[in-house]
Amino acid sequence: MRFDAIRVAARTLRKQPVFAGVVIVSLALAIALNTTMYSVLDALIHPRMDVRSPDQLYAIQFYGDYKYHVDDIQRDRLVRTGMRSYEAITYERRMYAQPPIVESGSHLVAAIPVAVATNYFGVLGVHAMRGRTFLPEDEAASANPIVISERLAHELFPNGASPLGKLVTVDRTPHVIVGVVSRYASIPGENTDVWMPTPIPKDGVYVRLIRIRDGYTRADAERELQVIADRIVAAAGPGSGPAAFRFHSVVDLDFQFKGFHLAMVLAVVAVLLVACSNLANIQLARGIARSRELALRSALGATRRRLIEHLLLESALLAVAGLALGLVLTFWSAHLLVGAIPQQVSQYVVEPQWSWRVLVFALAATICCIVLVGLLPAIRVSRTDPNELLKSGAGTGATRKTRRQYSILVASEIALALVLTSGAAVLIHAAVAADDNTLAYDPHPLATGWITLSATPGSSIRISAELDALASRLRAISGVDRAATTLRVSPEHVAISYSDEGGVHEYPSFQGIYAVSPSYLRTVGLPVRQGRDFLDGQPDEGAVIVDEHTAHLLWPNSNPIGQQIKFGDHRSTRPFLHVVGVVADNMDARMLRLIRRYAVQTKGLGAIYYVPGVRDTIAVGRFNGILLQFVSRSDEKPERMPLIIRNAVRGWGDTKFAEVTSMEENLGIADIRATRNFVSRLFTLFAALGLALAAFGIYGVVAHSVAQRRREIGVRIALGATGRDILHSVLRESVVVGLAGVAVGLLMTKYGVKLLAAFAIEDDFFNAPLFALVAVVLLAVAAIAAFTPALRATRIDPTESLRSE
Repeated sequence: MRFDAIRVAARTLRKQPVFAGVVIVSLALAIALNTTMYSVLDALIHPRMDVRSPDQLYAIQFYGDYKYHVDDIQRDRLVRTGMRSYEAITYERRMYAQPPIVESGSHLVAAIPVAVATNYFGVLGVHAMRGRTFLPEDEAASANPIVISERLAHELFPNGASPLGKLVTVDRTPHVIVGVVSRYASIPGENTDVWMPTPIPKDGVYVRLIRIRDGYTRADAERELQVIADRIVAAAGPGSGPAAFRFHSVVDLDFQFKGFHLAMVLAVVAVLLVACSNLANIQLARGIARSRELALRSALGATRRRLIEHLLLESALLAVAGLALGLVLTFWSAHLLVGAIPQQVSQYVVEPQWSWRVLVFALAATICCIVLVGLLPAIRVSRTDPNELLKSGAGTGATRKTRRQYSILVASEIALALVLTSGAAVLIHAAVAADDNTLAYDPHPLATGWITLSATPGSSIRISAELDALASRLRAISGVDRAATTLRVSPEHVAISYSDEGGVHEYPSFQGIYAVSPSYLRTVGLPVRQGRDFLDGQPDEGAVIVDEHTAHLLWPNSNPIGQQIKFGDHRSTRPFLHVVGVVADNMDARMLRLIRRYAVQTKGLGAIYYVPGVRDTIAVGRFNGILLQFVSRSDEKPERMPLIIRNAVRGWGDTKFAEVTSMEENLGIADIRATRNFVSRLFTLFAALGLALAAFGIYGVVAHSVAQRRREIGVRIALGATGRDILHSVLRESVVVGLAGVAVGLLMTKYGVKLLAAFAIEDDFFNAPLFALVAVVLLAVAAIAAFTPALRATRIDPTESLRSE
């Protein structure tokens, strides 16, 4: 009997393929969106780690005995012999302040290496995907074996070749790859790519990873470690001072739910509610259109429960089909999302992961859809009076009460769509602002960094010679079109002296003065507003160029060109130099406006550049070097230049490399752009789905209303109503419903948009013109959706519509 009911429901749906297809696709999109976002949250709450029992892993660090009366080898021995609660102990250490270059053929990748003990992977419980992990003899092997991550293997060998046994260089040192581990094998937050077996040092900061045995707690281990610390103090002898071990979890399993996570949850739930409201309206309209059929079933003996079961079974079949398609779309969208998630949003969005919880959530979402789309409309439609609906001419369902029920759902859809669209508009505006370069130059083709020149402490070096020599070496690197260098010099006695018509004045200055190579401004691309640029190929001693901000502060009522300036107060013996040019402010225009608006450091000078003379020298301090900054320009593949320059500079024996990044990364532009672009695209997708579903719902409701009111409209036309009158009558209800939905939506937007604070511009939370524009666009979409069926109503033939059914 139950199978027969399913077959009847399926046959009914086959007779309406357009309706069934629309419902299945709408449900599939809503379920896929919700399931994908839930899988992201599930990955944040329950991160996948190919690590055995991560809650039993701890890091311990020893404080005390700073003169190393007891070395680290002895401390390890005391820990091993004095603890019953530990299962294993291992060692890891970050090797570089900045990721070095890993090179394989023509492929260069910046990667994070760590030095580890050979039992490291065994303690973590990590197994290799390919090859093997470390053996005890790898510690002293001449081949320098390493294990790399799955991510690094894909970037170094993109053609799918096996990395095992391949020779790669890490910071110009050759290594042989013996194994590849999963991307989930690293401790969360470390993003390690290369593991190198290293002997445990005898001294240094004592940090170890320790695994606690089953049946023991952290408190047990801390008590034992305190006893060991006391033993170390006793072995160190008098005067060593107190000592203690600090104990903390390696893996933080406490997920921090942020406002943006709530915004994502509410956004996808809003899309699901819009879809359900839309489809519930369709089901109501479809059920009312079938009222005579249902009344006939009731008259033939079908109970109300039987009618509800029949309608609910149809909805269940549609929901199950939507669930199947939704899971396929979830799997597909998860793969698309993996490649689109920038590292900068890892606190908020990570790679989706599949688990039984995701499947349970998808099933729960489907059941929710069945209730909203099937059960509630079925209960409403089943309240039919067969005696009334079987009368001739009855059963149109075109009552004001019915249309009011439609309107409530449509207004809810519009309100939710407005919230989604407003959130997307705020994020799009923030993304556009991030892409809008308000600097006076284009930072995209530029790379910048710091290099320490080796020099004898206490000696003096000629500034211009070192700047020119380093710039020439940088220009010789393949792919570098231009290069310039700079050294920041402090003014004497924290002040500068300058002249104008009134004489010589002093101005306090904490900022450094930029000694530059002559091509610096041209390399950066800073435009000269007044005067001239520095000269190339000839001495340009005594030439100074200031930015507009500095020129305005020092010479507000006179021409700065030709004025004199000295980098020190009246006591300084430095010579006065001539100002030959004024360049644009080397500052983000938004920041400059902020400084001027709130009078923050308005008296602080801006940038001052000068070409040092042949007699200008600087003393080398006790740190055995001079830190120079450089800027390079590359018009082809500038995104590769930081890696290329970093790799080339590491081969120079007389320099100590510090750091090199793109100018956009250095200024933070790249991070802001990546995060805001990703988040804006994500919420634009939410808004587009919500808006499309709401528009479709409005179209369907108005079209059904027109179909059910054919007799009424035919009578009006027969009595002399014009097409304009009919169009106005049909659209008036839609506009009223739209305005009600917009009013509720704006109220919800007022509080909901603040959840996007992590990626939005704060001023946009109160951007009334932006929200008004969104409301107007939404009303326009609603009017367009209602206009087509309303226009169709004006073409009804009264003769046909007044015929007796």
